[in-house]
Amino acid sequence: MNRFQGLKTVLLALCLSLVCVFGVAVPQALAYDLICEGQIPEANLKYSIPHSQESGFMQEVKFRNAKTGNGVAKSSYLTYDTQNDQGQAIYRGAVNGMADVTVLDLSEFGAEPGSQISVMYDGQWGRGTCYAAR
Repeated sequence: MNRFQGLKTVLLALCLSLVCVFGVAVPQALAYDLICEGQIPEANLKYSIPHSQESGFMQEVKFRNAKTGNGVAKSSYLTYDTQNDQGQAIYRGAVNGMADVTVLDLSEFGAEPGSQISVMYDGQWGRGTCYAAR
């Protein structure tokens, strides 16, 4: 084997190992099935949260001022907590480690277009509806 073939083999092995490392380390972007939007009137907020079949509502909730539409805050990525007595999934997170955020999936058999959710931000509740993501 000459030097060129040896170098070619080393480079090929390096490239393959980088592909393997980066293929595992960098997850594919999730395709969102639904977007759920609603309002928390007492807090003057509108919110949106994506939903995917793979991870449910384990996403960030984006909050906007209900009157101006300006972004106000984004929650941490929610984590699945438990189910309530009605079998509805509960997801929890926070905004800046201070204001609690809870998402309650009100659907009977998992979120789908037209499903309702309840979202709590810092003790104030609101209701939202899910629709198919574009």
